[in-house]
Amino acid sequence: MFDSEVGETRAERSEQPLSDLPRAAQLEQLRARMAAIPPRSGASAPHASAPQQTGRVTEDVEVIPIEGPLGQLLPHGGLPRGSVVCCSGSATILMGLLAQASGAGRNVAMVGNPGAGWLACAELGGELERIAHVLPPPGSDVLEVVTILADGIDVIALSDPSVTAAPARSKVITARIRERGAVLLTASPTVIRPSLTITARARGYDGLGQGSGRLRRILFEVAVTERSGSRRTARIVLDATLPERVRWHQAGASPSRTQSGLERTG
Repeated sequence: MFDSEVGETRAERSEQPLSDLPRAAQLEQLRARMAAIPPRSGASAPHASAPQQTGRVTEDVEVIPIEGPLGQLLPHGGLPRGSVVCCSGSATILMGLLAQASGAGRNVAMVGNPGAGWLACAELGGELERIAHVLPPPGSDVLEVVTILADGIDVIALSDPSVTAAPARSKVITARIRERGAVLLTASPTVIRPSLTITARARGYDGLGQGSGRLRRILFEVAVTERSGSRRTARIVLDATLPERVRWHQAGASPSRTQSGLERTG
């Protein structure tokens, strides 16, 4: 599983890393990269939407559609534009969301996380040409980078749970995300208060023997919780045995050879 070679993301081909530049030049280069990114897929066509019932008024919620069992768990079948979504537990779920968004033609960015698994993203159907991997130097204002990216990126992932925003700053960033119709994925609810939380835990593995074998399937327990307290749960499988690529599917049962004692995230 995840054995093939993969190309570079757009940011990894940049001529000069941000860390080699002073702060003002970093922001200037980041804005230049933003200008070179193709227009959002929704700029020339309406976003997918789903009806939302609020009292007696039904309004459309613009979403970035997510297919398969992950999408079935989400309140509107996708990631609501203008929202902050916390993805806690296994990082595989976050990478799966980035893969689906980029594979469908959306612009995606990862801020930080130098060890991000882009090979896994590609095998999940991600389009690396539409992904910018931004690595701010130590001590830089990561949240300012997120704010700039919101101008032209559909889905922004901030995977460092140690980043926090004061309440006033959090409101400003949330308003910017909402105004621009972007989606911010965070690794912890303490970064910015989310409107939606996705929690995933690996519960079973298939393909591993006594010191041998290759990981073929992973069983996850996934819960999606809205700010209102509404909660949905499901058991889904990440399956690497299919001929085309790695796919998600609903779990009818645990993998045939499960090692539930293993607890592994990522």
